[in-house]
Amino acid sequence: MTKDRNSQPGRDTKSTIVLAVECLKGSSKADEWTGDMLQTGDIVEEILIGSGSSSSGSGSIRYKAPFKNGKRGVQKILHNSFKNKETSIVVRVRRGRDGFAELHACVVPEPGYKNKYVLRSIEDPNYAFGFTDRSEAECSELQGELDDELCLNVLMFLSLELLL
Repeated sequence: MTKDRNSQPGRDTKSTIVLAVECLKGSSKADEWTGDMLQTGDIVEEILIGSGSSSSGSGSIRYKAPFKNGKRGVQKILHNSFKNKETSIVVRVRRGRDGFAELHACVVPEPGYKNKYVLRSIEDPNYAFGFTDRSEAECSELQGELDDELCLNVLMFLSLELLL
């Protein structure tokens, strides 16, 4: 039985609760086909907030997994960030065992909710996502389903292109 920094004694990593991406609104761009955009079930490893949120991190605040109080704790971080007008954010996620993705976004209030925030992609403002607490097993399952769905969509797209 493998252990990681989130593990509790007597529990395996698949039952570990992690902070995961929850896609709320899809992209209108073709980038969505590449899998570079964050997907539901991606596991959040790091959040950088402020001062352009460059990877160098100068002037940025860096939060790393495990996140204290999970989704609720991150909502509090986003609320304080928005209140302090530090809305530039970089989210780095783990996809599968070795895959990583990173997205530059801005913190915005979720419509219809007080003190609840979501993130919008800088490159495509139509792409919005939030966070949720999930087990690693649920994330792995979702990532597998999304990979299968992506492959089917690409195959359908390519077959339509060949017909035209």
